[in-house]
Amino acid sequence: MAIPPATKESREQAIKSAKIEMNKATNAMRNARGAFNKKLKAMGVRKLIRPDDLHREIEQMDKIVERGQRDARDIFEGARKALDKG
Repeated sequence: MAIPPATKESREQAIKSAKIEMNKATNAMRNARGAFNKKLKAMGVRKLIRPDDLHREIEQMDKIVERGQRDARDIFEGARKALDKG
């Protein structure tokens, strides 16, 4: 069974859907970082974690989130380029 090639409209709809999902993913990562930082800072206030460890953990989480968001954007851009060629 032959599958017809994608139309311009279907490619544009796929790109729009992919962008929405990328935005959802990056927002979820940002929200997770915020919740984690809030818990860490609460631990710092209660003196359950040393200030140096607190700052190190926050920086580490920021790097992880940045990498995840960059990966999500790269995946989206790759999909967009592949669909634009079609």
